[in-house]
Amino acid sequence: ESLIIHNYKLYAIDRGGYLSNAGNNKIYVIDIVSNTIMDSIAVSLDPNSMQIDKYNKLWVLCSGGINIVKPNLLRIDLNSNSIEKTFTFTDISMSPTHLKINRDGEELFFINNSVYKMNVMDSVLSTTEIIKNNMSTFYGLGIDNTTKDIYTTDALDYIQIGVVRHFNERGTLLKSFNTGIIPQFVN
Repeated sequence: ESLIIHNYKLYAIDRGGYLSNAGNNKIYVIDIVSNTIMDSIAVSLDPNSMQIDKYNKLWVLCSGGINIVKPNLLRIDLNSNSIEKTFTFTDISMSPTHLKINRDGEELFFINNSVYKMNVMDSVLSTTEIIKNNMSTFYGLGIDNTTKDIYTTDALDYIQIGVVRHFNERGTLLKSFNTGIIPQFVN
């Protein structure tokens, strides 16, 4: 579902069974030179996205499944491959997705109905909405590493054409434009 290459290692999310919410829920650490699994890191239920910050910490966003367990944002030390910090969301019905990081490796962004931003040095999970959900279905998220602008996709009703919305780094809407049906990925 998500891959990151860092220091000759491939970090790969294994969510387990797609609809069963059962399975591994691990991050595999693979040596890209020898093509062998070096380690695996057990994480919370349903990991969906990950990023590496400027301090070489791996951040993993886990949705918790559909009303099974509370979602978590995990910070993992890449030297020991162990979880350093667990940020737990307050409500089991939340389903955070699309973890992104800015170009400086200091600020995380994610969708949890609205778009949230938090600094990697924060000691508590962010409750600050940088982009409030005003009747949108945020389906994708992207951060422009040159301008620091934020892009969201909206699948609307999953039948008609969708919308991409372009915001500045403070969350002010700059423009929007139509896309194809169910736009999701912004890179």
